[in-house]
Amino acid sequence: MVYIPGIIRNKLMECMDIAEELKGKPPTGMDIYIVSCEKYGNKHEYIQYPWFVAFLQNMYREDKFYADPNFTCWTHRGGDKEGFELFSDRFRKFYPGYVLDKNMRVRALPETKVVNLEFLYGLLRSKDEKAWEANKWIFDGQMRFLDGQKNDWNKVAFASFPRSGNSFLRKYLEMLTGVTTGSDNTLHLNVIL
Repeated sequence: MVYIPGIIRNKLMECMDIAEELKGKPPTGMDIYIVSCEKYGNKHEYIQYPWFVAFLQNMYREDKFYADPNFTCWTHRGGDKEGFELFSDRFRKFYPGYVLDKNMRVRALPETKVVNLEFLYGLLRSKDEKAWEANKWIFDGQMRFLDGQKNDWNKVAFASFPRSGNSFLRKYLEMLTGVTTGSDNTLHLNVIL
């Protein structure tokens, strides 16, 4: 996560309140940015709109305010607004049985089924029908995370350009292995895997 100085956080929250008051409903990121530029000027030219939205999303992941389902509107008065959720609530809804540690890494609860990478590798290479039958829960369509056990395997990153099939390949691998993959192109619900 990106460190955001307290003064910027406070100004961002203040601008969110002003924008919401002016609109009469939760503002978009651009609404908040415009209020910020009008109120404080664009003294920090390095904080352009994409960075500004990254700050919003970062603070959202810290449960500082609520977001709509499309991550276009923001409010910290959102508990009563339909469809607006805190990041932690949304995470629990999408990933039941898992929690995030202080570094935003996914950790399984004790009762949650997880997959061991070495075991999965052996199973995928196996021709033993009994082993496949005993472990078909891994391939039941419910995505799971790895168990977090240290392994000596090489880590592999799949770097690609937008629209080149990255999401398709990750979905294909998820369907083959039953293990959730990750992407770093959005901060809405991504976590460190």
